Amino acid sequence: ELVLTTEQLDGVVADLMAHDSFVVDVETIGGLNPLRNEVTWIGIRTDRQVHVIPLRHPNGHQLTAEITRTEYDPSTRRPRKDNPKRLTRGKIRNVHYPATFGPPPKQLRPDVVFEALRPIFFSDRLKVNHNLRYDLRTMAKYWDGEIPPGPYADTQVGVHLVDENLIQKGLKPVTRAYYLGNRAND
Repeated sequence: ELVLTTEQLDGVVADLMAHDSFVVDVETIGGLNPLRNEVTWIGIRTDRQVHVIPLRHPNGHQLTAEITRTEYDPSTRRPRKDNPKRLTRGKIRNVHYPATFGPPPKQLRPDVVFEALRPIFFSDRLKVNHNLRYDLRTMAKYWDGEIPPGPYADTQVGVHLVDENLIQKGLKPVTRAYYLGNRAND
């Protein structure tokens, strides 16, 4: 469920209140410092529902793909040394075109969302996440620096306990390694 209204947000809180645990994932922009980055969306999952709450998401739907292509650059043509009346061929250059996006969707303000979610995060419900310490510190700034209490379950810690020799412990490489058989981490 894409959560774009306060009514939907109230439904998310009601759904979470009916469960003993939930999984949360926070995506950010602005670097890896959890005290300075900004949350762009929150994903929360219970056993019945996935809720995605965009906040400050900078882009709408992708309109064009990012591409780099080789193009002729006519501005590089110059008079030839042996015959100034004729021009050189010019140069071929790699030109990068970034992806373009439509306007961002209607979104709730972060202060509204974090205030609504506060009773859930500051409850005795089990909070599950991959790299929970980072996401909790990122969210704490929206609660005046207060970090929600446990209980916690951090799948990144679980991955380390299962195999401390893994080089990459991020969610994507771990998922590929264990569920898709891609053991590139070895």
